[in-house]
Amino acid sequence: MVQERMIESERLLLRPYREDDFEELHAMTSDVRVLQYLGSSPSTREESWARLLRNIGHWTVKNYGALAIFEKASGRYVGNTGLAHYQRGLGDQFDADKLEAYPPGSVIVLPGNTSHFHWAKSSEYVTQVTGTGPLGLEYIDAKNDPRTESPI
Repeated sequence: MVQERMIESERLLLRPYREDDFEELHAMTSDVRVLQYLGSSPSTREESWARLLRNIGHWTVKNYGALAIFEKASGRYVGNTGLAHYQRGLGDQFDADKLEAYPPGSVIVLPGNTSHFHWAKSSEYVTQVTGTGPLGLEYIDAKNDPRTESPI
């Protein structure tokens, strides 16, 4: 069992996920009002369960991971944050054999017009794209673009 770590602020409590967080996590990951800002589709109970297990397992394997966020006053679950071990590969098509692992906080510099793909085995993540213009972000397969009306 991983020793639980907690971060507290005046208003919030952040801690690793637990099994009993499932219902609140599923409620958030299946709520279209939340997901409209993330470009995601509502999760099934099975998908939410898999996400919870990834979040818990990440701490076991890497000793860091996603943190559930709760309001201290109400105890209400309000979201998550944290670090995760992500994988990225180069090429026009997703190929798990081409993935390279990068630890949290990594900076990767790619030449312009370099096709690449990401895979977050642990949970969702945010990637920042920075460059000297003109800068564009084009998806080879439009169904993978979270900016479209029909995200995968």
